[in-house]
Amino acid sequence: MQKTKILGILATIVVAMSSALCNGSIVITAQEHWDTTPLLDSWSAVQGPIGGSGVNLANSGNFLQISLAGNISTPTPADAIVYTSGSPFTTGLQNGDVSFSFMSLSASPPSELAVYFHSANGDSWVDYLYQFPVGTAPNVPLQAYVVSSSSLVDGANWTDLGNANAASFATDFASIDRFGFYIAADGGQNFGLDDVVMSYSVPEPETVWLLVAAFASLGITYRSKISAIGRGLVKRS
Repeated sequence: MQKTKILGILATIVVAMSSALCNGSIVITAQEHWDTTPLLDSWSAVQGPIGGSGVNLANSGNFLQISLAGNISTPTPADAIVYTSGSPFTTGLQNGDVSFSFMSLSASPPSELAVYFHSANGDSWVDYLYQFPVGTAPNVPLQAYVVSSSSLVDGANWTDLGNANAASFATDFASIDRFGFYIAADGGQNFGLDDVVMSYSVPEPETVWLLVAAFASLGITYRSKISAIGRGLVKRS
């Protein structure tokens, strides 16, 4: 009975610790809102592996407009990488999550949308939020911002963009020199990007100290019993 009680208390504290970590404060490490016309705020764009006729960026005063060159009446597949190479985005990427707002300014949303990073080793990686054949609209609203997010620290989410391999991911993730977004769509379409926020969660300080005190108290109160349980488990093994 005593053993069950002690293990029950331990389980309760572990659950409390998990809850504290999940419900802690949000720390913002980087954010971009493009509120000042016509500044691009160190964001640039290049064509991706598919290519196309080019890509242009503009700041309307409240979002970043991304334009894939081409004639929408004669659709031709195109893609673009929109990125920044400046801190704190490239240094904060390893910490947690990124959220952003994305909108189609044309008749259709993109066929592919992904979070992107490039490493100092020359490798590129993307975390696809969706992928559809060009010309097939994904199930997202048109002409309205869609808020999306990506868990940056989950390596299973990332796919190389044609020139990397899984074995190099950890090294690449530790040496990021560009962060941004990958977009694939028919040429001639326009999109809007806004409210890019990079953040991570930390537990409240007072919650952490309460849990530490609880563990300490448990150890002092049941020190001999915990030791006995541990010796019993060793003997059984």
